[in-house]
Amino acid sequence: MNSQVLKPKLLLNGIFGVCKHRADSVEDYKTWIRLTHYQESRLDMSSKHWNSPAVIVDITPRYMEPFTTGVLCVGIGYWSTRLTALTKFWEHFLFVKEWTACVQLGAQTSHWACVQLGAQTSHWGPDAHIVHEMPFNHINEELLKQTIREFIGAKEQLNPPLVSKEHLLLPKDGKRRTPPTVQSEPTPRLRECHSIDILSWKPPELKLRVITDGYFSVRTFAHDLGLKLSSCAHLTDLCLNRMGVITTDLCLKKYELHLKQMSEAIDKYSKLCSKDLKRFSDLKPDNRRRI
Repeated sequence: MNSQVLKPKLLLNGIFGVCKHRADSVEDYKTWIRLTHYQESRLDMSSKHWNSPAVIVDITPRYMEPFTTGVLCVGIGYWSTRLTALTKFWEHFLFVKEWTACVQLGAQTSHWACVQLGAQTSHWGPDAHIVHEMPFNHINEELLKQTIREFIGAKEQLNPPLVSKEHLLLPKDGKRRTPPTVQSEPTPRLRECHSIDILSWKPPELKLRVITDGYFSVRTFAHDLGLKLSSCAHLTDLCLNRMGVITTDLCLKKYELHLKQMSEAIDKYSKLCSKDLKRFSDLKPDNRRRI
């Protein structure tokens, strides 16, 4: 398809979903999308478009856990310094998240989470050293359900420990190029959990579906759940199944990130999100200051 036909699709505020893999970062997807646009729309790489990208890409969740898989919501605008219209409606439109979480004891979003009881890691997540172990034999399903109900509703929650990628801290002359981040004293913040369902319980492994607001930390929840059960716990797997109306079933795979597929996905999601997009119809990127 002619690139000139596809460009007008990107002049408007548009969103589409991408399925994130565990080994990939959010920045990887931004880079792939930009490179796809540069190559397939035949932009001159030596022109100012390379230093000042014509396509602005905004991805949410911005601070996704490195080990999380599932939905990434991508917003695209053309000839815009900032995706003002997009960034304003993220928190209103995509506030419901659904997670599937695997917990191991030791904007509504839906997560799938796995938790392991009886063991705690250094940053409460997977791929880390176990620093503490406690018994979990006293935990039964009835106690588990009763304890989980205490987390539903608006509760204060601390941010989890920082997860840093060691391969990014390159040594030079025996010293790190990037100094370790100094974390300030954690401040409790009000987050909301709408529902938590137990999908499977095979001690010490617990699999949950968690539906929350856009700021709820499932990693902190897994840690706090272990403490409430007089044990300890850490998150072993986490998948974001849904953000608002965007689900993993409709998301593009990373090998589908081509201009044609992205434009078709923008059309599809614009219909699903038309009511929310109309609220911001007066803030179009092409009407703002040019780069």
